[in-house]
Amino acid sequence: CSRGRISGFLAALALLAACMPAAACLATCKRVFEVPLAGVAKRTVLPGRQRSLKTGRRVIVEPPVRTRPPDTFSDISTQRADWTECLIKDPVPKAKAAALRVETWVFRTKDLGDFHRHLRLRGFHNNGEMASLSCRERRVDAEIRCSQCVRLLCGGYYGHLGVCVPAYPPQGDAVGCLALSKTIDMPAPATEEDDSGDWDGDQGRQSAFCNSVNVRFDKVGN
Repeated sequence: CSRGRISGFLAALALLAACMPAAACLATCKRVFEVPLAGVAKRTVLPGRQRSLKTGRRVIVEPPVRTRPPDTFSDISTQRADWTECLIKDPVPKAKAAALRVETWVFRTKDLGDFHRHLRLRGFHNNGEMASLSCRERRVDAEIRCSQCVRLLCGGYYGHLGVCVPAYPPQGDAVGCLALSKTIDMPAPATEEDDSGDWDGDQGRQSAFCNSVNVRFDKVGN
């Protein structure tokens, strides 16, 4: 194009901009030059984006965490009181020199009453506080060995106090020994004329006790 035609075109464009509104002028200029003007951006909306704008955002929230309920008192008590261990310190009065016998017994805590029967059958007394008996609760320990495992049979035909016999078959560890504890089914005598002996109405049962320590200490004279 010649310089004169370009000058005339620019003059016409300036006149058009002065007479038309700004929006109409921009549209006309865009059609004339067939290119987007500087500062005017065309917004392109993708199909997926358009659907998301219509439906809105969806937020996925994790479900609430359910915490474990605290242990009940009965559960804690059961865990702590499975077994009981008793220490006996018994002086030997007939010894030529002062001597002390020390024994440790392990048994189920629920068999504590039967353990006292076992001590009475053995003739254990605490007269004058010469002998001492101290007990504590403890948990199951598979490492405890038994120098002796005994059973107390009481109730029914065995009477209230019962009888004490060695374990059969012999048990070398506390777990096997105390597993012998159980109830015994003994039907009551049919008539009053039956020779029931020392019949006791309590449930017949067998309680086992593990003697884990049995030593004697002799005092050496000067």
